[in-house]
Amino acid sequence: GPRPAAPGPRMEAHPLHTSFTEITRDESTGVVSISVRLFADDFGAMLDSLRAIPAFRNLTADQVAQAYFRRSFVLSSGAGPIELAWEGMRTVDGLTWIRARTAQQAPRGKLRMRNALMFDRFRDQVSIVRWTGRGSMHTAVLSARVPEVLVD
Repeated sequence: GPRPAAPGPRMEAHPLHTSFTEITRDESTGVVSISVRLFADDFGAMLDSLRAIPAFRNLTADQVAQAYFRRSFVLSSGAGPIELAWEGMRTVDGLTWIRARTAQQAPRGKLRMRNALMFDRFRDQVSIVRWTGRGSMHTAVLSARVPEVLVD
């Protein structure tokens, strides 16, 4: 009978380390909403490694995620960092969403966004950022080398 085909070259699967960040300014209120989507297994492993640190040992996953977000994500204007209100984290179908918003109306004009989430875990991590405001949409790609972008 026919011989089975020889196996082809083995493909090594390399995980894609990405996050997707959506930032939207509500033109009527001036509030900026932030949503970051991450792979749940990567983010969960990051939270587990942080919970091994004594300062985080007795915190919930949500509290650790909030502390990590505050350390890694900054929205600022010429006047300095803008206070962000944590709106929580949820995981569905292998993806984790982190949500936050500006605590008050964000200053008009250019804002600087720094998103270094997961850059300390994966050298090849990239963050795709989509900014919506003033009736237009812009996209940027951030990396460990370039973790921030001017938006608006």
